[in-house]
Amino acid sequence: DGPPDASAASGFPGGEASPAEVLEARAVIDPAIAGLAAMRATPEQIARMRHCIEKSVSEEGWPNWDRWMGTLFRTIAEAAGNGLLQTFMAHVDGRRSNDEWAELRARALTPDWQRTLSAQHRGIVDAIAARDAARAAELTREHHLAVRARYFGIAGEIGIPVA
Repeated sequence: DGPPDASAASGFPGGEASPAEVLEARAVIDPAIAGLAAMRATPEQIARMRHCIEKSVSEEGWPNWDRWMGTLFRTIAEAAGNGLLQTFMAHVDGRRSNDEWAELRARALTPDWQRTLSAQHRGIVDAIAARDAARAAELTREHHLAVRARYFGIAGEIGIPVA
């Protein structure tokens, strides 16, 4: 018999995940990744993070925004210097590719919300650049809690189950 396969028990690498599960996982793992990035990011990685934010602001539509934000958080994960965390974050992020996520993102990304998120992202990257791991982690946690609250509100309005 033996113990169960840990990868199968965890659902890694396949399987569906609800928006609630993805948002919860990101709120747990991304702050740790940002803290590590604050200790390890190169100047080039920090410049790439800033570039992602500026591109997300300058391009129209949520698909472009989402692409640049994905690149931002992948760059932060790369800067953390831990391949396992990078892989895990990419796996969790990959769960956001279904129709429910597309509808949530399309409805959530208003100009005001985009400005709010851009300010949050700048704060995170500024903390990473300042080598302030605790601040980078805290701002990332606050960011994910804000995103979660926004998405849960929209999901309830349009009947998408979040649990």
